[in-house]
Amino acid sequence: MRLLLNCYCQISLDSLIDLRMFINFLVLNY
Repeated sequence: MRLLLNCYCQISLDSLIDLRMFINFLVLNY
């Protein structure tokens, strides 16, 4: 259970970083 939660947190953290990079990319191109 804890492993699953840890994995989920890691995935959401990676997604958050990707989202920020994507937003920065859009802002720079704007």
